[in-house]
Amino acid sequence: MLVRVAIDAQGSVTHLRVLRLAYPASARARALNEAVVERVKGWRYKPLMVSGKAVAVCSDVAVTIDF
Repeated sequence: MLVRVAIDAQGSVTHLRVLRLAYPASARARALNEAVVERVKGWRYKPLMVSGKAVAVCSDVAVTIDF
């Protein structure tokens, strides 16, 4: 799965957009992808520091799902 996340200056995911689904042909694809999205929304990142100040950032994140 490939997602684009917006991360605030405190390291929390504030927005998420799915760019590529995981296992789209699987009968369980919808439930699997929804579960992954919910997990990624709860991730915390170390804030990005620019000139000593924490800043918001957007990043693409590849999520490997092994089931």
